[in-house]
Amino acid sequence: MAIRKIEHKAPKKHYLTLNDLAAFVDAARHSGADGTETVGAVVSIGGRLQALTIEVDAPAEPLVPPAPAPIADAVPPKAFDEP
Repeated sequence: MAIRKIEHKAPKKHYLTLNDLAAFVDAARHSGADGTETVGAVVSIGGRLQALTIEVDAPAEPLVPPAPAPIADAVPPKAFDEP
């Protein structure tokens, strides 16, 4: 397993939004995070998020969902001119 670092930073003089937070969580989950990892954050003096990081023990290959299993009893569709 390799350690993968996921990081989201706001541009200078801006802060992370809820959409940025959601994208960070999606990226972490896609990289193999199970929810028990500790998240690091850089916070402004006013308490706003500027950056988020997490380190994940990720598999060497990216996670890809398995292909759906074929349906054994599938019936091919009929053409429009068939009764």
